[in-house]
Amino acid sequence: MRLTKKSRHRFGKYVRHVADGMGLRDWSVDLSYPDLVREQDRAQGHRWCAMCEPTPGRKAALIEFSTDWLQRANEYDIRETVVHELVHCHFGALVDTYRNDLTDQLSGPVFDVFERNLTRNLEYGVDGIAEEWARHAPMPPTLKFKA
Repeated sequence: MRLTKKSRHRFGKYVRHVADGMGLRDWSVDLSYPDLVREQDRAQGHRWCAMCEPTPGRKAALIEFSTDWLQRANEYDIRETVVHELVHCHFGALVDTYRNDLTDQLSGPVFDVFERNLTRNLEYGVDGIAEEWARHAPMPPTLKFKA
């Protein structure tokens, strides 16, 4: 199933509105709607719903929303997930720093442990911020899908 063109447009405007309210007015945010679960996520037992990938060195990000998840999720979960992924934009430079500047300084296994721990703890912080900020964000539009 895919989002209808009208739903993609309305959801894009919604994400833009929420981003503006979160201090991301000067960011370019592109959206994508893959319907397949990533193999690496499935292998790790993760329930994939969305992912934000800020562009290193730019105020730009790509946020992917699983269409499978969007069909099942309620409006509260969608709202919180949108905010969660947008919070990642504020921490994009931090992630860029450790990925680019520490890989040469730390050995492979040491860097891997560092990255896993930093990523896990960053997610806890992003989740805590998103949970509170989401309560102040508007509800998302109703989404429609087609085969």
